[in-house]
Amino acid sequence: EGGDEGAAEEAPAEEAAEEGAEEGAGEGAEEGADGADENAPPKEEEPPIAIDDEQIEAWQAQVEEEAEKWKPEPGEEYEGDEAADQGWPFDALREELEALAKEEAEAEEEVVEPTEEELEEAAKKAELEARKAKYRRWPKVAVLRNRLYFFTTDDHLLAFLANPWKYLLQPGPPPIIMPRVIVLPYTRPPIPEEKKYQTWLPRSLAEQLAYNLDAVYVDAETLSDDLLDHAVPCAIKDKLEQMQGEVGEAGTVSLGGSALREALQFRLTMCDAVSSGYVLDGMPAVPSQCNTLAQAGVVPTKVIAEHEGAEWTQWKEGDEREKCAALYQDEYKCISHMPAGGKSEWECVYSAMKAVLDARQRQERRQYLQARGMALRLYDTCCTVSELENQKSKFISYCPYSWIQHNWLLDGSTYDPVLQYSAMYCGKIYRFCSQEALESFLANPLGYLDEDNQYKLPHDLPLPISVAEAEAVAEKDYAYESFCPVTLYNTRHNVGLQGKHDPVCIWGKPEYSVIYNEKYYRMGSQECLEQFLRQPWVFLQAKLPDLVPLKKDLLRGVPMDTYMEHTIYEACVRAMLAVEHAKPIFPSLSAKESAIKFMAVYMKAHNPNNNPIRAEKYTSNFQSFRECCELLDFFMNNKKTISDEDLKDTESTYSRKATLWDRLQVKAFDVEKFVSLMNEGPIF
Repeated sequence: EGGDEGAAEEAPAEEAAEEGAEEGAGEGAEEGADGADENAPPKEEEPPIAIDDEQIEAWQAQVEEEAEKWKPEPGEEYEGDEAADQGWPFDALREELEALAKEEAEAEEEVVEPTEEELEEAAKKAELEARKAKYRRWPKVAVLRNRLYFFTTDDHLLAFLANPWKYLLQPGPPPIIMPRVIVLPYTRPPIPEEKKYQTWLPRSLAEQLAYNLDAVYVDAETLSDDLLDHAVPCAIKDKLEQMQGEVGEAGTVSLGGSALREALQFRLTMCDAVSSGYVLDGMPAVPSQCNTLAQAGVVPTKVIAEHEGAEWTQWKEGDEREKCAALYQDEYKCISHMPAGGKSEWECVYSAMKAVLDARQRQERRQYLQARGMALRLYDTCCTVSELENQKSKFISYCPYSWIQHNWLLDGSTYDPVLQYSAMYCGKIYRFCSQEALESFLANPLGYLDEDNQYKLPHDLPLPISVAEAEAVAEKDYAYESFCPVTLYNTRHNVGLQGKHDPVCIWGKPEYSVIYNEKYYRMGSQECLEQFLRQPWVFLQAKLPDLVPLKKDLLRGVPMDTYMEHTIYEACVRAMLAVEHAKPIFPSLSAKESAIKFMAVYMKAHNPNNNPIRAEKYTSNFQSFRECCELLDFFMNNKKTISDEDLKDTESTYSRKATLWDRLQVKAFDVEKFVSLMNEGPIF
C-alpha cells in the first residue's frame, strides 16, 4: 500500500511538470511567431476552396455508406454522444464539409450593389432581348404589287425578297374543304314518355357525325333557336319573332315553306357553318329546297341515305327521301346508301365517317391536282352536271381508249353514270368505260390529247331516241323496212334452200330505235342496239333478202301461198327436212300426227324472233319431244343387249327410258305441253 501511494503521488507531479513544459514551449513559440510576423511582409489571404455541389453530395453519400457498414464490436454498446465518438471514421471530413457549406451560404447571402454602369448595361441588354422577343412575335410579311405574303421564318422571308418571282410562279395551296354533309334518316319510332326524362338519350347519326367532325349540327327543331340567338336580317327575324310569339316561350317554332328555305340558306352562310362545316339532319326534305340551296351556292360534299334494312336495293314505295336523293345523285353524284339494319350505333357512325372523310380526301386531292394541271379521277369529287356539259373534251362523252384502240364508239355516260371511270386533265373531262381504260389514261394523258386530229370522231354519231319519239316517226321513214340491220348483217352469209341470199329478218322494236346520219333504224334487242351504237357504219352494209316477211296489218286478205312464201316458207321446208331425217314416231300417236307435232315443235324452237327465255324453253321442249320419238327405236335396238343389272339399276339409261315410256302410256297425258310456255318445270 505504501508503494502504491508513493507511485500515485509521483504520477501527478510528473504530469504537472510536463504540462508546465508544454505551456512554456507554447508561449515561446507564440512570441517567436509574433516577432517574425512583425518583421515579415504581410501575406495575402488564400481564397476559400470552391467545391462543387456534386462533389459534396458524392462525399456525403460515401460517408453515409461507410456509416452503414460500420458496426460496434460485440459486447460494446454506446448511447448518445458517446456512441458518436466511438470508432466514427469520418468526423473530421464531416466537419470540413459543413464548414465549406457554411462559407458558401455566407458568400451567397452577401449582396453586392451594382454600379451605375452595370445597371445601364443590364437595362440595354434587357431592352434588346425584349425587342428580339417582340420581333419574333411579329408576322414575317412581304408586300409585292399590293399583295401581302406571309412567311414562317426569317430565312424564308429573305429568300423571297432575294428572288420573289421564283416563288410566285408556283400555284397556290388548295383551299381546305370543310365537311358539308346531308343525312337523310329513316323514320324512327317516337321515344316513350317514360324515357324522355332519362339522363342519356341516343343521338342520331347526324349528331354523331357533327360531333366527330367538329361541325355545326342543324335540324328543323333547333334551326329557329340558332337564328334567334344570332343577329339575323330583319325580314327573317321578324318572321321568327312572330312565330315565337304565337307558340309562346315554352313552344318550338316549326318553319316551313319559303320561311324554312330562307332560314336554312342564311344559317348555312353564317360564320361558324362556313369555317367549321355543317351536318344537316333530314333537310332538305323536298326537291324545291334542294334547288334553292343549290342556287345559293350550298353544295354538299356527301349525302348519306340511311336505310332501315340490313341491305338496300331500291327505295321503298312512297319514300319522300327518294326524290331528294335522286336529285343529288343526278346533279352531284355524291350520295352513299348506308343500311343500318343489324348494325350497332358505332358501326353506323364509323361507316358514315369513312364515307365522309374519303369523299373529303378525294375532293382535296382534286383541288390539288387540278391547280397543278395534272390528270385526276372524278369519282366522288362532287362533279356537277354543268361541269360535265361545259368541260367536255374533243371526244365528248365517248371513251377515247375504246375509240383509239378498237375504233368503237362507247358512250361513257351510259357505261359509267356515277363517274367511277371518269377523269379530268387540263380542264377537260374524259369519260371511260372500264378501269383498264382509266388507268391507261392516268398513266399517259398526253397520248389522248390528239393534237394532230389523228383520232378525230366521225361527223355523224348515232343517237338513241325515246319510245315516244320512235312512235312519232312514220313506218316508211325507217331504214330496212323496220327490220333489225344488226341481225341482217350478222346473218348475211345465210343461204336459203334455193341457194339464194337469205339473212334472218327480225322486226325492230320502238324502244331500240336510233337516229344516225339523218335516218332512223330499229333494232331487235338491247344487244343489237349496243352493237349498232358501237360501229353503225359497219351494219349499214346489210342487205334485205328477196322475199321479206309481211307486216301483220297486211296479212288480212292475203292468199295462203303468198303468206307462206313471204313468212314461213323456209321454216316449213327446214322442218320437213328434219322430219325426213328423224322419222319420228311418238308413242300413242300415228306417224302423220307425230310428223305434224314434230314440225310444230321444231319451228317453235328455231324461230329467230324468240327472245332468250322463249328460245331456251322451246329448245328444251323440242329435245324432250325428240327423245320420246326415239323410245321405240331404242327398245328395238337394245332388246338383246339389256342385262339383268340394267333392269335392277334404277338410275341406268334403260330404267329411265322405261319410266318415260310408262308415263307416255297414260291416256291423260297432253301432247300440247311441248308447244306451250305455261309449264313451270320440265315436262317429265
